[in-house]
Parts: sequence; C-alpha cells; structure tokens
Amino acid sequence: MDRRAGRTINILDGLRDLKAPLSSGLIILFGFWLIFANDIYAAILGDSIAGDLHRLTDFLGGPATLGLLAFVGYLIGLVLSLHRIVMKIFPLPY
Repeated sequence: MDRRAGRTINILDGLRDLKAPLSSGLIILFGFWLIFANDIYAAILGDSIAGDLHRLTDFLGGPATLGLLAFVGYLIGLVLSLHRIVMKIFPLPY
C-alpha cells in the first residue's frame, strides 16, 4: 500500500467519526426548526436573540451560515453522544 492510499484511508476513518454526531445534531436542529419556526419568525422582527442571530446571518452570508449551522449541529450531536457514553460508564442507581 502506498502512502497516498494510507492517507485516504485515514481521511475516511475521520469522516466516519464526524458523520454520526453531525447527522444526529442536524436532525435535532431540523426538528427544533419544525417545532418553533413560527415563533422564531415572529421573534426575528423584534429586538431579541433570534433577531440578533438573523442580523448575524445576514452579515455572514449563506455559505458561512451553513458552515455555522453544521458546526452547531456537530457540537449538539457530540454532546448527546458523550452523554450516552457517560451514562454507560456511570449508570444511575434506580
């Protein structure tokens, strides 16, 4: 196996580690969007955190906003997967 194939395999392993937290976090963000879309839209018009986030996304533009959403989704998925790992290591007494 040459060096290039070895690097490709390492990149694919890294993408597998990224895939599960990213997909679960994005699914959770999409679920929140489906549940709270009308409330968020109404809050965007006012002076609130949602309005500040809307102004930030207007400033950043589309590609940077998608990158930010992907990063936040990854962090949410990572925190939830870490929670499951911790619960397996330290089970709660019932």
